[in-house]
Amino acid sequence: MEILNKILEWPVIFQGALGSGFFWLFLLLGQSVTSLSKKHIEKIFNKKSKDKDSRDWIILNTFVTEDDNEINHTFLLIIYASLHYFIKAFIFFGLGWFFQPLVPTFGLVGYLIGFYYLFTCLNYLPHLDKYSDLSDDEIKEKMAAIDSRNKKS
Repeated sequence: MEILNKILEWPVIFQGALGSGFFWLFLLLGQSVTSLSKKHIEKIFNKKSKDKDSRDWIILNTFVTEDDNEINHTFLLIIYASLHYFIKAFIFFGLGWFFQPLVPTFGLVGYLIGFYYLFTCLNYLPHLDKYSDLSDDEIKEKMAAIDSRNKKS
């Protein structure tokens, strides 16, 4: 508690910077934990995520195609696909908020699941610079690998 009082004595600009730093750290850790847990679960059940493969294939296709309409539709499709994770997150936040007064554990679980879905939504929307260094041949190879994985399952 003493450290909190000490921080509250700081100028507002430093408090804001500290809060922003904590928020950034929370965001970074949340994305990492969500991504790693999903990979671990896929490894345990020996099943690759078709969701991620579909997203990667669609994004890789935007680097190969020349049609602006197809590129725009692709980005709208990715945003629309991530929207269901966003909606699930807020459903669980609402359930957590509703059940918190009745059974506090249910509220906590609802909030944790809600954060999991928010971070999944964030992971579903990748940074495009992840793919921008690839040549056309490498992109086509990755697309072919995704196609072959999905045909096997």
